[in-house]
Amino acid sequence: VRTHPKTRMIWAHAGISRRIVIPNHTDIVRRMVAQYPNLTIDLSWVIFDQEIAPGGVLDRRWVNLIEEFPGRFVIGSDTVGFFDQYKPTLQRYYLLLDALKPATARKVAHDTFLSLLGGRH
Repeated sequence: VRTHPKTRMIWAHAGISRRIVIPNHTDIVRRMVAQYPNLTIDLSWVIFDQEIAPGGVLDRRWVNLIEEFPGRFVIGSDTVGFFDQYKPTLQRYYLLLDALKPATARKVAHDTFLSLLGGRH
């Protein structure tokens, strides 16, 4: 990220995978987005169930972090090949989006992604 400051980078799954537990993960993500304006954080796959809303309970540290850097986070399905769970996978983000300010929720839900593609929003 540092070596290519003009390249937009997306940090898939906020850098985690199954069985990876990082106690101060929000602090690390905060430091990274503060330091690298070309970095966007993807909140798809296990990051949501494992850290953002474990057991369906929203972790306010993530809400606060996203509000602090509202244009730096995107959601996604991480769906490949099978799409029968596509809709419920995306609907689970309503818990997070409803906790964010409307302008922030709009950015996380689609505006930031469209800006990465160079699209209008």
